[in-house]
Amino acid sequence: MEAREQLQGNLRQLEQAVAEAAGFLGRQEDRLAAAGAPWGPKETLAHFLFWHERTCLNVEDVLAGKGVEPLGRPVADVNAEAVAAHREEAMATLVQQLWSLQRRLAAGLEALPDPQAVVLVRADGTKITALERPGVMARHIKSHLEELGST
Repeated sequence: MEAREQLQGNLRQLEQAVAEAAGFLGRQEDRLAAAGAPWGPKETLAHFLFWHERTCLNVEDVLAGKGVEPLGRPVADVNAEAVAAHREEAMATLVQQLWSLQRRLAAGLEALPDPQAVVLVRADGTKITALERPGVMARHIKSHLEELGST
């Protein structure tokens, strides 16, 4: 299978995961989990928003001819910041933001001339390509939904 076709398939997989997340999370109570408790729906959705946006920004940097840098901060810190940033927003608004970021991400990935372009560098130096990133994101979203009991 050609890389471009694989990318399209991986994007469909991610869109399905986002649709599942939006459907499930959009029906959940609009509150944060108790302090010290495992993530609830709102924290999980804020986490999805951060990583969708980060990937969008990275893809846009690649399209602009720039390189992709590792996050440079502990993942726990950026997740906590994402939750704090979205604390006061309604779940319905967050779901709309997720769909908007999904459309932006798909357009950016499709615009890349090379599906093998690196679009994410993990803290350990692992490089994730445009071809790989949607599948990684889809599996990650689904794992969080399973933890929340959506299935």
